Amino acid sequence: MPLSTERLPANALATALAALGAVIGLAWLARLELALSVWYPIKVGGLFALAILLALGRLRGHHPFAQFGTANQVTTVRAVLVVLVTGLIGESAPPRVAATAAAAALAATMLDGLDGWLARHTEMASAFGARFDVEVDALLIQALAILAWRYGKAGPWVLLS
Repeated sequence: MPLSTERLPANALATALAALGAVIGLAWLARLELALSVWYPIKVGGLFALAILLALGRLRGHHPFAQFGTANQVTTVRAVLVVLVTGLIGESAPPRVAATAAAAALAATMLDGLDGWLARHTEMASAFGARFDVEVDALLIQALAILAWRYGKAGPWVLLS
């Protein structure tokens, strides 16, 4: 299917804006429930905005479809979860915060196979989607490594991940 340069950015932008709203809303809820700092929603919102801008900057030339696609939307949901975990770097670490980080990381990991399956099933696999998926995975691995080190669960060697 030929690339529709008019529709693709609007479709991808709609997904990105909905996800940004979700990540900020979830961050404010987490802040209240987990007694996180006032900076948590700001860190999370800024990190997600930066990540999604970098991702959307690679659409042209790497995504040959007229729609952003369900697989990329699932990866965007995963990115929301990963950014929520990443934002916990620098926050206090009571057991509820660690448990929440583990639950969000588990959810992101469980969704990891779904996006690739959807891309293949809908015949919308692309270089963009593959790279988007890998970068979200890499951010999750690095965030978990930093949190494990910071919470005293592993030595500094874990940062080499």
